[in-house]
Parts: sequence; structure tokens; C-alpha cells
Amino acid sequence: MQKQETSSKAFVAGYFVILAIATIAAYSGISGHEVLRWDDNIYLNSKLVQSLAFENLPSIFSGQHHSNWHPLTTLSFAIEHAIWGIDATYSKITNLLLHLVTVLLFSFLSYRLIMLATEARTPATAAGIVERLLEDRHKFALFSSLFAATLFSLHPQHVESVAWISERKGLLCAIFSLSALITYLKAASGGEKYYSNLTLIFTLFALMSKPVAVSLPVAFILLDVYPLKKIERLSVSLDTLKILLQGKMIYILLAIASVIITLLYQEPQSTEILGYLPRMINAAAAYLHYLVSIFYPENLSPFYPFEEISLKPSFESIFPLLSFLALTVVAVALYLKGVHYPLVIFAFYVISLLPVIGIVKVGRQAMADRYAYLSTIWVYLLLGVAVYAVFSMSNRAWQRSVVAVVFIAICATLGFTTFKQTRHWQNDVLLWERVIEIYPDSASIAYVNLASGHDARGDMGVSEIEQLIQKALTISPDNPYNLGAAANFYGQLGQEQKALDYLLKITTIAPYNSWAQEQAGDVYFKRNDIANAGNYYLAALRHGSDSAAVIYRLAVIDFHYKRYADALAKLELMPPEKTGAKEKLLYQEIQRAQSETTQSTR
Repeated sequence: MQKQETSSKAFVAGYFVILAIATIAAYSGISGHEVLRWDDNIYLNSKLVQSLAFENLPSIFSGQHHSNWHPLTTLSFAIEHAIWGIDATYSKITNLLLHLVTVLLFSFLSYRLIMLATEARTPATAAGIVERLLEDRHKFALFSSLFAATLFSLHPQHVESVAWISERKGLLCAIFSLSALITYLKAASGGEKYYSNLTLIFTLFALMSKPVAVSLPVAFILLDVYPLKKIERLSVSLDTLKILLQGKMIYILLAIASVIITLLYQEPQSTEILGYLPRMINAAAAYLHYLVSIFYPENLSPFYPFEEISLKPSFESIFPLLSFLALTVVAVALYLKGVHYPLVIFAFYVISLLPVIGIVKVGRQAMADRYAYLSTIWVYLLLGVAVYAVFSMSNRAWQRSVVAVVFIAICATLGFTTFKQTRHWQNDVLLWERVIEIYPDSASIAYVNLASGHDARGDMGVSEIEQLIQKALTISPDNPYNLGAAANFYGQLGQEQKALDYLLKITTIAPYNSWAQEQAGDVYFKRNDIANAGNYYLAALRHGSDSAAVIYRLAVIDFHYKRYADALAKLELMPPEKTGAKEKLLYQEIQRAQSETTQSTR
């Protein structure tokens, strides 16, 4: 028995070595990549990650990092910066290693879940294929989890999570979330007390990596339903609620705290606002997209724009909603028939995506493949079970050989598709050219970012860049992002009035856009239009701007209108590290003028 167990462990170790090599080969295209201007440069150049000194740690754990609070993610970038500075290849290799850790944890969790789900069943209580699967529960759980991990590891749906440095937070969150689920199962199955403590720690770490982990308390409740089976059947009763919520309040409170912190840290979005019906349609389409992409990973895009089906609801728009409703009905019907796992899996999928599905808050993207990284793990587990079931049903050696060849061919195809997909993330130009290739008439942001990428590389003329920006405006003429790009472009060309027109349009469409208000104030300030400059500067401050330049110029305006006390008050608001020679000179001039005014009134 001991020899068999040792042999099993050796086989698993060897399998994971081969899988790791295959995964590294699939992602070998990340070598030589550039730091993308799409968030990567903001994360890697942030002051928060510039130093690992002890005095910087409070800032890392409390500071806003690109409108988010995820201190463990920030800390990981700070550690990288201390070791090798800013290097896209090394950062992406780190992401790849984290992906491999996630694969290992997913396999272990899958094994535990299958063993728990089948412990009360025996071949005698089952029939058909289920009877055959239960003949050796360990073998069933082991191979199903390995097959599931293989598909998860090589699938191109996860390229965005690995090849985009900015999605480090999602990888860390996945690792800690899976760890929390594993230790929760251990604790709930009668394990040592420290497993409960570890579950709490891992949940906290997951929330400190990415706030999407707020769904973890619900995941624990779903595990209580199945496979732990703490209740016989779901019902709306106080007793059921007590059982499901027992020991969960600490996790719920942590999730609520994370939501509050996230809302405090995130800035208003300067994007188009969609009505609730378009949001619901888009959410249903996104839920379906992530599932379909698992089975047919074609035209995976770094960015998914909103499509006509959701922007302009029509009769066709009802099909995503009906499809989503049909899946829900099937899952509930199976649960009522005594088949519990489909409802639990579907509920986990829906709830884990809820924070990012777009119903509550909509960003520039309609959906994103990175959101499917953790939420679809149970679908991969079902696929792993299906593959093992096909093997089990194959009675002859040649049949098993055919199944093995087909599975290897599928994995090779997935790996090759992943390799091709990573090449789109090499630099900004290739990234946004890929988006335009898939969505030439709807991805306006892609044209703006492609123009920015070419401008940064200096390999495109002014007229061509202008054409890209105007194409974006043709697609989405009222998109603040596109209007801001146009304002920047024409401002750099010295066409001040044209730039101002675009800025004023932004302030009308998105009155909370502090950047546009600040830039408009700068134009008026240069024109010596003090009144308009002051109005726009004040609006920028009201909507979250903390620009030292705005505060300084407002102090200049107050000085112009002889509001000396107000001018001094504004200068005193400036942090010491941003107070330079011109601020000190203005301060002295204000004090001198204030003193002269006081003397003249005596």
C-alpha cells in the first residue's frame, strides 16, 4: 500500500513537471515584451513601488495604487523593483510562475472536492458510468483533477491574466482564494483549528490582492451546500440561514470592509453611462461569452467594446437574456431532482463574476477575459471529469489510445493558440492592432491607444495619427476618453482653440472629469482669462484633483483679485515636497502685499 502511494505521488510530481514545461513553452512568447502604456507603465512607475525601505511600507499598505487598494499586489511590484528595476519580461515571468502555482492549487482543490462529493457513494448505490467512476474514487479524483488542471493551465483564455503585468492582482487573488477554499474544506471536514485561522488569513490576503475576492464568503456557503452537505435541501427558513451563516460573519465583515475601501479609493469613471437594460443585456452576453470561450477560444481580444446588441437594445438582445435564464432554470431543475453540483457550480460562476460583470458599474470594456480566470474553474473541473469518464468508458486499448491522442491534440492546440495570443501583448502597437482586427467598427479606444503607441515610438506621421484619432471620434463622438486624446493631440500641435473645444465638450458630457477641467483652466490661464480659469480650477478641485499646479494657480488668481488670505490658505495646502521656488516667491509677494494693504488702511 505504501509503495502504491509513493508511486502515485511520483506520478503526480512527474505529471506536473511535464505540464509546467508545456505551459512555459506555451507562454515562451512573453520574452522580450515591452512595458505597455495600458496601465503597466502606471503600476511599474508608481512612487509606491520605488522603494522597499521600512518607511515606505505604510504607504504601500495604505496608498492608492492606480485608483485601487491592493497592498499585496503593490508590495509584489516593489519587491520586483528592488531586485531588477523595471523589466517587462521578468514581470511577466513572475506572472507565469504565479499562474503555475494557481494550477497546482486548483488541481489539489479539485481532488479534495471530488473525494468529498463521492465519499457517501459506492458503486453499489450508483449505476452506469457513475458506478464505473466510483470503483476507484482516488483514481477518479486524481486523474479528473489532473486533466482539469491541464486544460486550465494551457487555455488561451488566461493569456490576459499572465501576459498583462497589470493583472498581477488577479493572479495573487486567485492563489489566496484557492488556498482559502482548500483550508476551509480542511477545517469543515474536521481538520485542526489552525485551518480555520489559515482560511481567515488567506481570505484577508485575497482581498488585499484584488477586491473581487468579496465573493469568497458566498463560495464558503456554496461549499456548505455541496459537497459538504450541511443541509439536506435549500429552503428559505431561519434554521437553514443559521446553518449556512455559522462562522461566516467574520468573512462577510471583511468583504464589506473591502467594498467600502474600494469605493473610497476609486475615482469617478469618465466613460459613457449605460442604462440598466443595456447593462443587463451586456452582463448576460458576458456570462455566455466566458463559457463559450472555454469551448471555442476564437477571436479572444485584449479589449472587448460594447456592441450594438447592448448599446441599442432590439429584439435580438433578448437572446443572451433568454440563454442565461435557461441555464439558471436547468441548474435549479437539476437541484430539485437531487443533482446538486450544477446549481452550486453555476451559482459560484455567477456570483464570483457579479462584482465585475457591469451591472453596478461599467468601465470602458464590455467584458474582459481576465474576469474568467477564477470564476470558471469549476467548468474546467467538469471538463476534467468528462475526459476521465470517456477514458473509463473506453473498454479496449485502441479506444483509450484514441482518447489519449485526441486529448493531447486538444491540449497542443490550446497551447499553440496561447503562444500565438501572447504575441499580441508584445507592445502597444500589436496589442491595439489585434483589437482593431476583431472590432474595426466599434473599438474606438483601440484607435486612440494605437495612435498613442505609434506616437511614443515615433514611427508614424502627424496626419496618420490624426486619422486614427478622428476614426475613434467617428465611432464614439461623445466618449470622454477619445475627446481627451483629441484635446491632447491638438494641444501639442499648438491648435489651442481646437483643443479647448474638445475639453469643454468633456466637461459638458462628464462634469466630474477633473482632468478636463484642469486642462481647460490652463488654457484660460495662459490667455489671462482669470475668471474662467478660476472657475475650471475650482471645479477640478471639487471633483478630486490634487494637482499642486492647480492649487498654485488658484493662489495666483486670488492674489490677482487681492484676496490675500485666500491665496495664503491655498499655498499652505500644498505638501512640502511640492513647494518649490516659485511657490515660496509667491508666498513672500502675498505677505508683502498684505502688509502694505494693512499699513495703508491705518
